[in-house]
Amino acid sequence: MNRTVILHAHLFKNAGTTIDWILMQNFGSNFYDHRDNMAIRGGQEYLDSFFAKHPKLQALSSHHLPLPLSSFRSCDTIKLIMLRHPIERVLSVYNFERKQPASLSKGSEAASHLDLKDYVDWRLNDTNRQVISNYHVRCLIGAVGKKTLVDSDFERACDYLSSDFLYGVVDEFDKSLQLIAHKLRIVFPNFKAQYIKKNYSETNLITLKDKLNKLKGQLGSELYGQLLQANEYDLKLYDIYKKELFRSYSKANMRPESLEIVPGHSVFSSISNAFKLLHNKIKDQYE
Repeated sequence: MNRTVILHAHLFKNAGTTIDWILMQNFGSNFYDHRDNMAIRGGQEYLDSFFAKHPKLQALSSHHLPLPLSSFRSCDTIKLIMLRHPIERVLSVYNFERKQPASLSKGSEAASHLDLKDYVDWRLNDTNRQVISNYHVRCLIGAVGKKTLVDSDFERACDYLSSDFLYGVVDEFDKSLQLIAHKLRIVFPNFKAQYIKKNYSETNLITLKDKLNKLKGQLGSELYGQLLQANEYDLKLYDIYKKELFRSYSKANMRPESLEIVPGHSVFSSISNAFKLLHNKIKDQYE
């Protein structure tokens, strides 16, 4: 009987760092945050070889998981992904890139001198518009660089997500994590669901509706409309799977509960440092 490995598709600005922290807390050195993006683009064959080389591995996360993936010879897998409202995600992308060194990428360079409205306008008219244009669908079908998506791309993304993934929704994080943990415990009975939010900001305290209304005010109706149009498929995906999340939650007869641990600042800093130290220690054994 093959062992099972959790594969976390860590989408940019989709609460992936928090998910990675949970996986690291559960699996310790048997979790690996895969940062060698060139290597992992070797796809199915590379990952099969990697799993065979590391028989104790129980969970792997990557920003560049080469989706879609089929079954592996060396192990069974449970694929995990977080979905986020695509319009709300735009603000998070901008704020993140604005904090990065301007020399790091075209996006961080643009964010360093443009306000939010001008940044979104630049993104939607740039060759790198995919970062804020139907990003979820593009990642699910391995078409991040594709200029224009069509209905069949959306259908493929839905089919793949429905058949191959455990998923959660960022703005319903606790419900999502309860469901994910419930299903993971079938294979990993001792899986713990508590977490500490990583990459946390004060905007996390504002409701999704308020965030979207504020964003519309900042962008203006015309640009906001363009952003909605550029995310037509992602908005459909988000609506479908958020409703499915609620149905699954109700069907499982779960009770709402807060899973978040909120430490003081000094505790948060020490945990963050411990997270980085453990990651660096683990990194050596997988390279």
